[in-house]
This record gives sequence, C-alpha cells and structure tokens, in this order.
Amino acid sequence: MAQIVQGNKVPLYRQVASRIMQRIRTGDYKPGDALPSIRSISSEFKVSINVVQRALRELESKGMVVTQHGKQVLVADTARGKRAAIVFGMIHPYSGGLAFGRDVLYFAGQTFSDRSNLLFTVSSEGNAARERELAEHLVANGVRGLIVWPVESDHNAEFFETLARRVPTVLVDRIIPGCSLPAVIHDTHAAGRDICEQFLVRMKRRRLLVLADDLDISPYQSLLQGMRERVQELDRFADLTIVQLPLSETVGQFNRADFSAVKRFESYIERLIREDDYDSVFCYQDDFLDYVVIETGLIDRLPGVKFGCTRSAGVNTRSRRFVEADPIGWSIDHMKAISLAADRLQEWVLSKRPFDKVIQLEFIRHDSAGGYGLSKGVLGEGNGSLSRDRF
Repeated sequence: MAQIVQGNKVPLYRQVASRIMQRIRTGDYKPGDALPSIRSISSEFKVSINVVQRALRELESKGMVVTQHGKQVLVADTARGKRAAIVFGMIHPYSGGLAFGRDVLYFAGQTFSDRSNLLFTVSSEGNAARERELAEHLVANGVRGLIVWPVESDHNAEFFETLARRVPTVLVDRIIPGCSLPAVIHDTHAAGRDICEQFLVRMKRRRLLVLADDLDISPYQSLLQGMRERVQELDRFADLTIVQLPLSETVGQFNRADFSAVKRFESYIERLIREDDYDSVFCYQDDFLDYVVIETGLIDRLPGVKFGCTRSAGVNTRSRRFVEADPIGWSIDHMKAISLAADRLQEWVLSKRPFDKVIQLEFIRHDSAGGYGLSKGVLGEGNGSLSRDRF
C-alpha cells in the first residue's frame, strides 16, 4: 500500500496528487475512467477528506481530471497525463565516502536529467538486510519501479523476485545468484578472455599477473572465469597468475586520505613481479594502479612491464601521471548500463508486461589512457593459477 509521508516538506495534498498522476501515466487510471471515491482515496493514503479534495482540485486545475455532475471525478484525455513524472528508486551498495559512490550518483543523475521521471537514489552501504529495508521503504512510499545494484554475496534473490510481483525491479551491474530478474550488466567474461588475448597473443607477452579484487560479486567471478578459459585454450595455463587482494577496501582508505597501505602494497607487488618475472600486469581498479604503481614511481622501476586496467567510460578521474603512463584500458560504461536499466524499467511499468532478459554490454578496449573507444576489443576471442598470497 502506498503511503503518504507525514511531516514531509511536500504538502500532503501534493503527495496525493503526485500518486494519482503517476497512476494516470502508468495506465492504472485510463482516460474516461472514474477515480475511486474521495473516501476510498482518503482511506488508502490515510489522509483527511479535505486533503483528498484539495489534491483533486490541484489535478483539475492542471486539466488532468474533470468533475462530472459534482460527483464522479473522471480522468481527462490529456497529453499532460502522459508526461506526468513516474517516481523510481535506485539502491546501490556504495557509501558516500567512496569516490565511486559519488560517481554512481552522477551517473544516475545524468541518466534521469533528460527524462520526465524522478529518481530517489539510496545506499545500502553494502548490507543485504538494509537493501531489503530500503526496497520496502521505497515501495511503501510510492516508487513505481526499482533499479537494484546488488551487494556483495547477495542472498536476496527470493525477496526481490517476490517484490517484483508488486513493483517492477531490474538489476544493474551485478546479478544475484538464483535470481531470474531482468538485468543490465557488463560482459566481464568476454572481457577476461580479451585481456588474456591482448597481453599473451597480440602483444606476445610471456607472463601475465592479474591483481583481482576479493569481493564476492558476479562481475569479478565472470572475469576470472573468462581469463582461465582463454589461457586453457592457448595452452598457457602456467603463464597466468591471479592474486586476489582487498582492492576495493584499500581504495576506500585512499578515498579517506589514508595512504598507510601504499608502501606495503608497492613492495609486495614489486616483489611478485621481480621474483616471477612478469612482463605484463592487469589490475581491475584503475585507482589502485594509480596510487600504488604509478604515483609511487614503481612503474618507472619496471620499464619492461606493460600495465592494463579497467576505467569508467567518458570521464577521467585519474592523475596526470597516470594518463601519461598510458596503460592499456578496458572502459566500462556504467552510465549506459543505468540508462538501459531505466529504459527497461519504464517499459515494464508502462506496458505492465514483465520480461526476464539479461542485457550484456561490451567492454571497449583502448590502447591509450586518453583514447576512449578508439578501438573496440575483440571480445570472445584459463583456468589460471589462483594465488592468495599473504603479505
């Protein structure tokens, strides 16, 4: 049941009017339909009859409803109703203290800036229980659809599949194991294959060291699976080493101006490269590579090593020295992912026809730090060793 928020800065009658406008936009109330009685609306939203009457006067002044014979209130056949804003909610796992968390807000804001809809964006802080609470809260307060960026090790599959029977829900960036909801994700499996192809075949590198995040999320799992498959096909199993490190946790420390771990990681990575004679290194997080390898000067001490990483498409948030170091990049278009998720969600809300498709976006490989999209990766063209070294 939709709720009206008491004490909200938005007057109660406008909140009621907004809910009714959304229902007109989404086809719950069609042109010529009679709205429920004033008493029914009052009971549903738990507001006074006076509030409902004022809300209906507001809608009538906008030409969205007409009062017939002083009794029935009918939905008007007006283009304005078709432009009424639909309120959506987006739940993501990133805290406000993380630079990427701020990027997500930017991506979401840009996505909805040219739409007539509204978006409430909230953070689950990476907590599955809070993710459920936020979803229920947003639905109870009138959102007509949800975009969910799942938390690590998300076990809310049953919860969201049940919720989607009430409110359309689309996943973005990650999938939840055992969940059949529609999703917009990046094809990290194909990207993992292309990374190995780029370093070991096209560039003819001897050995590849992969610095992988230890987060338990589907993009990382698919990336590593793709890498292992490709080196197995190339019969170069021994030339790939994957080292899992707390990259996201460490980057979070950097975002809080805590650089105490830099020296430790710098020494550890240099030792790995020198001891096992790697001539290529891939790191999923470009900010980790920037702070630990490039800004420290480690990259200058390893002139024969070629580095690569993933980056957000269309924006540069790295240092000048990082750009000049010119690592190979695979760009990820999070803004496009959110935009496609929003499109599918709106389609579901308006058509009232659910769908279960998973859309996978390609990574774009570019051979210079400033050359976004200059060359597209050959995506799709092993089972490498997994190391959990302690340091």
